[in-house]
Amino acid sequence: MINIQQLIIAMCICLSIIGCGKDKNTRDKVISIEKPEISGQDKVQLRNSHLTKAQDYIADKRYENAVTELNEIISLDPKDPAAYYTLGNVYEMMGNNKESVEAFITAIKLDPYAKKQMPHEPIGSTSVPNLTEPCSATNTTK
Repeated sequence: MINIQQLIIAMCICLSIIGCGKDKNTRDKVISIEKPEISGQDKVQLRNSHLTKAQDYIADKRYENAVTELNEIISLDPKDPAAYYTLGNVYEMMGNNKESVEAFITAIKLDPYAKKQMPHEPIGSTSVPNLTEPCSATNTTK
């Protein structure tokens, strides 16, 4: 019994000594890790890389993988209507109607005139490379 008491006392003393040597604010400090800023040109290359992967997955009917790649594009540029439009098409192919409609609505909100620039064939077709160009349609009529 004495050994256990001595062990507990020794542990308390050690913990007290260890705790005394630290700065009071040390435990309150939070380490912040930020992602490095990606240049515009690197974003375009990264976007195109994800788009190529998404197209390959779509052609192989691996839609969940395509969704992952398209979400990566959206994380790079949340205001990319073409990515949302393509995502909507993939969700439609998967039978996820709710997600499909949400993606299409987001694409239209971001660029109401983008539909004119979007492909009308299924996403796995030859029209997909058109999505590598950002949508910049504007209404020129007044």
